[in-house]
Amino acid sequence: MRGRAEKRGRRGPGMMEGEGLNVTFLKTERKQTMNVTVKIDGMMCAHCEASVKKALEALPFVDSAVVSHDAGTAVLTLGGEMDEAAVKQAVESKDFTYAGLG
Repeated sequence: MRGRAEKRGRRGPGMMEGEGLNVTFLKTERKQTMNVTVKIDGMMCAHCEASVKKALEALPFVDSAVVSHDAGTAVLTLGGEMDEAAVKQAVESKDFTYAGLG
């Protein structure tokens, strides 16, 4: 019976001596995230949602934004400390009303 070391050294079809599978393990860090709901007035359609989403996701601390014109909200997934003034400015730059956190 062959030992484990011998089994690992076997070559597959078409492999030359010294060739084998290269495996790289990547160390990943878990980033702490937090969700925050922002109230937004004035959105009427999907185009409004897309405009606000793009503005919010351009902020460096926002990982993603789920925007709903029906609910009048944006749920932000934050990857860093939130700057409420920057969120307000992003919403108002698209001609909508920032109505606070909710």
